[in-house]
Amino acid sequence: MNRLLADEVVVAAPPERLWSLLDDVNALKRILPGCEELVEEAPGLYRAVMRTKLSFLTLRVAGTARLADIRRPDHFRIEIQGRPMGLVGSFTVSVPVDVLSTDDAGTRGSYAVDMQLTGRLASFGAPILKAQVKSQVREMIGNLERELAGSDGPAQEADAIA
Repeated sequence: MNRLLADEVVVAAPPERLWSLLDDVNALKRILPGCEELVEEAPGLYRAVMRTKLSFLTLRVAGTARLADIRRPDHFRIEIQGRPMGLVGSFTVSVPVDVLSTDDAGTRGSYAVDMQLTGRLASFGAPILKAQVKSQVREMIGNLERELAGSDGPAQEADAIA
């Protein structure tokens, strides 16, 4: 796996609120950029269809996402495996996240994004996908902040992103 990014983010909500979103498949669907379909197959295991717009094409991907290494309240890892529709190749992404409370009732999350590509996706898509990761992480954090700013009940529907 290749490390693409390591960073941290602070959100204005307690860790318990973050964990409640991780337990809510509908909130996860709104938070994940380009998520067209997200179905919980088993606790912490999801089947997904995602799309992302690259410089010259829109890539649709079918795959699975799994929450692993869960140590509430301070750690989890997201593992994503997928295959682009209509393109030979596959990818695996691993994102470990450490969660800490802040002094002002917020949450600090430190994370890293590791990715492995195979097939044609690796040969022509690697540079483009690597550049896209930062943009998608920013979008996901914005979506997360919108969800956290919503009511304490069911999360609010996020605006569609064109």
